[in-house]
Order: sequence, then C-alpha cells, then structure tokens
Amino acid sequence: MKKIVCVKWGNLYSYKDVNILNYMIEKNTKQDYKLYCLTDDLFGIDEEIGIIRLPENNTYESHWNKMYLFDNDVVGLDKFLYMDLDVVIQNNIDELLNFTDNKLTLIKALWKDPKVWSQFNSSVMSIDTTRDRYVHNMFIEDYNYHMVKNVGDEDFLVKNFSLSTFPSEWFYSRVYGNERSSGRYFKPERMICILNGMKVFYPHEYYQLFDYYYSNVPMDSTIPSHK
Repeated sequence: MKKIVCVKWGNLYSYKDVNILNYMIEKNTKQDYKLYCLTDDLFGIDEEIGIIRLPENNTYESHWNKMYLFDNDVVGLDKFLYMDLDVVIQNNIDELLNFTDNKLTLIKALWKDPKVWSQFNSSVMSIDTTRDRYVHNMFIEDYNYHMVKNVGDEDFLVKNFSLSTFPSEWFYSRVYGNERSSGRYFKPERMICILNGMKVFYPHEYYQLFDYYYSNVPMDSTIPSHK
C-alpha cells in the first residue's frame, strides 16, 4: 500500500482541504493507498484518513512543521509521498506514487529565478525517514537559528543536503506556469498544479481549479469522525 502524508496546522487550511486532497487522490490513482494527516487539530477529518499528531510541546512555526516529516518517532512511517494541501491533482498520479530515487526528492521549480532562489519546491516530496532522518536531526540541533536563517524549508534543505527532483513535466505553477511571469496558468496535461500561496494572496481565486475538476466534491458535508 502506498503511503501519502499531508500536514495541517493553524487556521489557514481546514479539514475540508485535507478531505479534498484525499478525494483527489482517490479519483486519480489505481494504487492501493492511505492518506495520513500530520496535524494539531483532527476535527472534521474523514475517518479513513490516518491521523498523526504533532507533538504537544511543538514550538516550530508555520511551514516549519514540515520538518517533523523527517522524524520517524513522530511520523511512524518509513517511505511515503508528501503532498501540500494547496495542490490540485489534474491527472493520474500512479507514476508519482511509484517513483523511486536514492535521494530526498522535491519538485524542480523552473519558475524561480536561479539568481535569487534555489529552484526547488517542497509541495511534493518523496521521503524515506530511515534514509532522511538526518534532516530533522540537523534542524532540531538549533531550530530557532534555522527558522530565522532560511526563508523556508526549501532553502534549509537545499543549503544542507543533496537532493533529487521529479520529472519537471509533471508539475506547474498556477501563478507562474513554468517560468516566472504574469497571469494565471492552466496546463491540463500536467499531473499536478501548485497553487503557490494563492489562499493567502488570491483567496477569491483559490478554489477555481478545484471547482473545475471536482465540482461534485462534498466540501461542506463532512462531520467530525476522529476522536
């Protein structure tokens, strides 16, 4: 069975976003899979989704909670695919679920200017907690320093570790396409669309692609299942 993990903390994303991700995966794979959610709030998350609790004494900020993905003591899984909640699955993801590499694998972010940013995006990652446990080990040594020193988790990973990338033709950015530019991009042939913080900066547009692909998803019908 394929294992997939997402992370939800704070109030930006809700249980609806977790349930929608599970719905999208179900509609776009023939593989047996289970989605897990690493979270501080399990309210409303569908009962078939596994719950991984964030540590009670957690002091990581915002997106830095993703560092727990590399701590097997927290996640309790070995090999899995990580997916952000702000992605839209547009086509079958069996190739992605079957993808293997001997390194921690991220998206090649061709839309980022290499003179300014590292061309990596952590919206989707292939993680092996046995192989990649050194990531969290290094982070926790001085996590306050790393959270201040780096713009985001991608910068921390790029600066300190050897990384691999998925085939770039599988992904694109809703805001930037393949290269940083203006406008909104729609590439229906791609596997996954990354929404690049649209829920913060373009909230009125955020669910447009979800509505296009999944107009029948029961976004408001879920009741609390987990205890």
